[in-house]
Amino acid sequence: MRLLALVAFSSLALVARVQGDAADRVQWQDSAAWACATHVVVRPFPVTGPFKGTRSIPEYMRLFVDELGGRLRNAGVDVVLAADDTSPVSADVIIRGEFVDLTSGSRAARFWVGFGAGKSKCHVRMTGTRARDGGPIFSAEHERLSAFGLAKDELSENVTEVAADLAQALAQNRGQCTAPKTGSTLVTASVTGSVNPTTTAAVTIESTPPNAEVSLDGNLIGTTPLMGYPMAAGTRAVAVSKKGFLTWRRNLAVQGGAATRLSAELAAGSDPPESLVASTAGDGVPAAPPAAEVVPPDVDSDKKWEPIDVDGPDILLVTDVPDTLVYINGQRKGMTSPEGLALHLEGRATSCVLVHQVHGGKAILFRVGTAPNQSRVLIKMRPAAATQ
Repeated sequence: MRLLALVAFSSLALVARVQGDAADRVQWQDSAAWACATHVVVRPFPVTGPFKGTRSIPEYMRLFVDELGGRLRNAGVDVVLAADDTSPVSADVIIRGEFVDLTSGSRAARFWVGFGAGKSKCHVRMTGTRARDGGPIFSAEHERLSAFGLAKDELSENVTEVAADLAQALAQNRGQCTAPKTGSTLVTASVTGSVNPTTTAAVTIESTPPNAEVSLDGNLIGTTPLMGYPMAAGTRAVAVSKKGFLTWRRNLAVQGGAATRLSAELAAGSDPPESLVASTAGDGVPAAPPAAEVVPPDVDSDKKWEPIDVDGPDILLVTDVPDTLVYINGQRKGMTSPEGLALHLEGRATSCVLVHQVHGGKAILFRVGTAPNQSRVLIKMRPAAATQ
């Protein structure tokens, strides 16, 4: 009897689970603004009610935004998760919200009590506002629950289901944009008043292709084109990334009051292998040996650098496979062609990282002479067995 009861409860729960796919309540205040939105930033949601899960709150938040963004991308909307609720971001729409309930439930209660007890549940309430003036665009509320699910991590499944349902409701209200596109708006956490030109600079970051995520010192600040972002003076680490492309990185020396424009041309491919980025200098490539040391004593064993002597600072770098990415002292210099890539090396010891999409990467330490002539340097990226 107990088994029959469990089967009956399971059937009822599964039937209940497929109901209510559409968002419970979506109210629209400005459909026209949503129709023209292409860049959406989601501020992290707090949990305002019960929380019990196998993952952390930030992990559930990332799961929610990844599903929401993946669904809305087909409707022409790029969605990114902000690092926090205070950092300036570049966007058309800002989404804020809360997890009203985020609980994995109790399997014991489901078994011993039955009748829907111990359900896992994700309940989300959120609003979308215009980035330029904070005006309301929509408000939405939705929940998903599971009484007898087959998944091991039912709460994660609930989170993705809620995000998918909300994305569907939002996508269905994407009409045709009738207003001219003026670019995303920079949004700060509060009114900043006058900006001190000696400590802050307005930095514009563009990319090819556009709609790439921009990170500053490891924190996401928006998507390209990012217009007039107020960046504090000093050396700042900028990264521009997009799925299917290599991450573009720069250490930018920001001068107060000096408007700066960066243009990132993203190359198709995936980022360097983890074996080459385990030891970094903050820019995604292996840390170079100190410039004062021509050949550090541990260059071969610990750092895995391959030392190569060159006559002078000007070289023609040739690889046995073209389209190899070349980084010199942490800065991307381009890709090799069949004819090679002309480079000018600075310093007595110059680090060079080569990355190929198929054949992996190599770390080279060029020991540079003083001759004025250009040296031709051939680097073999293919494994020895592959060249036979």
